[in-house]
Amino acid sequence: IAEAGQAKKVRALVLTGAGSAAFCSGLNLHELENLTVAHAQRIANAFTELFASLLRFQKPFVIAANGSAVGAGFGLVLQADLAVASKDAFFGTPEIHHGVVPVLILEAMFHRLPFKVANRLLLLGDRLSAEEALKLGVVNQIVASDAVLESALQTAFAVAKFDPTTLSQIKYVRNALIAKDAEQSLQ
Repeated sequence: IAEAGQAKKVRALVLTGAGSAAFCSGLNLHELENLTVAHAQRIANAFTELFASLLRFQKPFVIAANGSAVGAGFGLVLQADLAVASKDAFFGTPEIHHGVVPVLILEAMFHRLPFKVANRLLLLGDRLSAEEALKLGVVNQIVASDAVLESALQTAFAVAKFDPTTLSQIKYVRNALIAKDAEQSLQ
């Protein structure tokens, strides 16, 4: 991400998952039971740095959610500037079912979702369908499963045609206004 941020030829970033079943399912929650504290801390640090680097990224960042986006994957969608989702995609926080607090995405959830919706997802482990995610502004567009990446690329090309300095300034001011404490929250 840092490399893409420095490359003058890169005007926007598109992130998608491999395959069509999942965009990103975050951590394997079943494995958490066997983790050492040191390993858990390394994983948390890696995700913290990923989310922080996306907050600092001054170019447009588009998600192509080609499947489920849960846990940290949902956090990535919430961090994105724009998002395109498959009609079959769903979003949520299954951590409650495993006795885990999704600390890494709480800030994004409470800054970008209505309070009661965030609580429903966190406290009940519910999911958002692609349609509900669209209504809530979590994603900008829903397309057929085989068109997600192409639509996200079209979105990235559309935004990348604008002046990069202006885009960077918009993101800088936006982050200063609505997420000035987001990076601190991640720590």
